[in-house]
Amino acid sequence: MQALSTLFADESFSLLAINAGEEPIAIDRFIEVFDPPLDFPILSDPNMQVAEEWGVRGVPTTYIVNHHGQPVEFAEGEIDFMNSILVKKIQRLIDGKR
Repeated sequence: MQALSTLFADESFSLLAINAGEEPIAIDRFIEVFDPPLDFPILSDPNMQVAEEWGVRGVPTTYIVNHHGQPVEFAEGEIDFMNSILVKKIQRLIDGKR
């Protein structure tokens, strides 16, 4: 995720992570080990409210959301954030080409 965030750092792109079901202190302990530190926000959903609203069935789940806040792609399970297909999809969204 960090590599993807870095790749699009100068673009109109934001990467957010949402940790579902864990307390903020557990999240803080997890992110403390990254060197260099992660440069994107990691939000907390300890009561799984966001996960429920978005219909998350398992973790990890990844959503790509357009500039209107609408999900346009999603994946369940672990993914390679630097996969060329994913990177191209994101670049097309940034360029306004869906």
